Amino acid sequence: MPLMRPFLLTLVFTAAALAQHLSHPLSPSQGDVRRSPRALASYDTVRVLAVMVQFQKDNDQAKDGNGQFVLGAPAGTPFIDAPPRDSAYFAGHLAFLSNYFGRTSKGKTLVRWTLVGPVITLPGVMADYSPRAGESNLRLAALARDTWRKADSAGYVADFSRFDCFVLFHAGVGHDVDLVSSLGFDPAPHDIPSIYLGPTALTALLGGGIAVNGGAHQVTNTIIMPETENRTIQSATGSFPLNLGMNGLLCASLGSYLGLPDLFDTQSGATGIGRFGLMDGQSIFSFSGAFPPEPSAWEKYWLGWVTPIVAPAGTATLSVPAVALADTIYRIPISDAEYFLLENRNRDPHRTGVTITSLSGGVTRQQHFARDTAGFAFDDVTGLSGTITDVDVPDWSIPGGVDPDGTFYDGGILIWHIDESVINARIGANGVNADSSHRGVNLEEADGSQDIGHTYDITQPGLGSEDGTALDFWFKGNASPVNKNEFSGTTFPNSNSYLGALSHLTVNNFSVRAPRMTVQVIRGDAIAPVQGFPRQTGEIIENNAIAIGNFGGPSGDRIVLGTTGAPLPHFTTGGTVVPPPVGGKVYLLPPDSTGHVTPFRASGIVTVSAAQNRGFPFSPAAADLDGDGIPDLITLDVPASGAGT
Repeated sequence: MPLMRPFLLTLVFTAAALAQHLSHPLSPSQGDVRRSPRALASYDTVRVLAVMVQFQKDNDQAKDGNGQFVLGAPAGTPFIDAPPRDSAYFAGHLAFLSNYFGRTSKGKTLVRWTLVGPVITLPGVMADYSPRAGESNLRLAALARDTWRKADSAGYVADFSRFDCFVLFHAGVGHDVDLVSSLGFDPAPHDIPSIYLGPTALTALLGGGIAVNGGAHQVTNTIIMPETENRTIQSATGSFPLNLGMNGLLCASLGSYLGLPDLFDTQSGATGIGRFGLMDGQSIFSFSGAFPPEPSAWEKYWLGWVTPIVAPAGTATLSVPAVALADTIYRIPISDAEYFLLENRNRDPHRTGVTITSLSGGVTRQQHFARDTAGFAFDDVTGLSGTITDVDVPDWSIPGGVDPDGTFYDGGILIWHIDESVINARIGANGVNADSSHRGVNLEEADGSQDIGHTYDITQPGLGSEDGTALDFWFKGNASPVNKNEFSGTTFPNSNSYLGALSHLTVNNFSVRAPRMTVQVIRGDAIAPVQGFPRQTGEIIENNAIAIGNFGGPSGDRIVLGTTGAPLPHFTTGGTVVPPPVGGKVYLLPPDSTGHVTPFRASGIVTVSAAQNRGFPFSPAAADLDGDGIPDLITLDVPASGAGT
């Protein structure tokens, strides 16, 4: 089990954009992810302590920089996260962290931060703390240990117990971008990965927390962040800058501290939710890392920020304000463990554009954008510079923009397919979305093609849609040729369960894109169940274990059913509970399941298997074997070994 959160980003270089894929887990080790939603009565406060740490100078060419912070002003055109990278620079990033969580949680999670002023200089060089290929994460844990011990011995922190979450910003570039796939080699193998180490990781690596304040307190977690994600790429045709901000990275790291799991494919690194939430590489580096979108509906539910409203049975028209305006998320159940979450995401909910606040050279400035434009788009932030300290509309970062005819795509309804049985089974292994065919948190893409996380080459029509597009939102007028302004059992995608069963759920009549939208939700359909059905046996029934037999006379047609004796598993917040086996049964039921056939018991049970490990997985046969004019039932009572009697 990984004990760290390394970022390794696969970049595909084009003339205008980069495509980012996280290829290594971001979340903490097993035991550090929450196994159930947080319970917040009103709000909570996360007290963050941050320090700046650098190393001894050296000229190691296997890393970026010389091991110490860059304090000189940049030459040429200003860019995002440009130096000087001093205490004001890192304070700006912490301010963004506080503003982001305060705004997206609507005050339910407040971040209060303290930045230690003096820079800590460790006695070793950067390479001492950079794990080599195949090594454990002990070097990273040692960086956390040495940093907090030095801060303690220098008297910079009088009382560590005043803080909950611990962040260290180290000199140098994060070893978070996989350049091997583009360049054919790693130009900086001694850079340090950006990681989150939680209590379980520190215990596994160091035997416990890091003792401080004379042993009176322990530091039990550490977020390791770089000075910057900016670097210069050397290629055969020359050099060029790769400028990525790190606000998204910092916010996702705190998300891990709060217990959110990774929502990308932790096996392949491919995106799992695109730019529609927080815990995915596409979101972390959306708008080149300047600011991530709001957490998705499920992430907010898991953080305890919202309680989804269950859509009523029957037909109802729901009012759905944008999440930036109100905490309104609807839950449409398929079963106890499987359901849809419905939310409205809008890039411009106040119809006032977006305002970006930044800090550069000690000067705070605000930039206002009414629309995406050159220098301000998800793959081009050359119009921004300095440290981004605030964005008043984080969801400007979701897919959208202005098309050639001037249409501004600003969002719409998102429908999330949630399977808690998958979440419960895989969250401990950090694999909630590791299976793209059955994700625990999956977006139902309104364009009719489930493209997110898939890979297309230049000849395939899906190219460019792998990370989510403006047509993945549901709204009246969606230009996808398969979109019927309806999500049901017969649409693409459909509202069926993951097992393929009809959910009898329809969501239709989506209004036009707007900060406040309406939809119609229908739970049920025109097909009414026969009286007495459905009938619960509580046991697994094989596909071929049911038959219809004509018993003549007043009995007429009867349903003949065999059960296996294997009880249905129960899904709980703690995982899957499988009860012990029972004896399988044969039922003989009238078509309406309300009566019984004499002389059998009122439950309809004809016989019970000879033992708890036996059952009737095959369809019973009905035939008049003894010639008395009454059909006889013939079946197999099969033990667990498979032998029949």
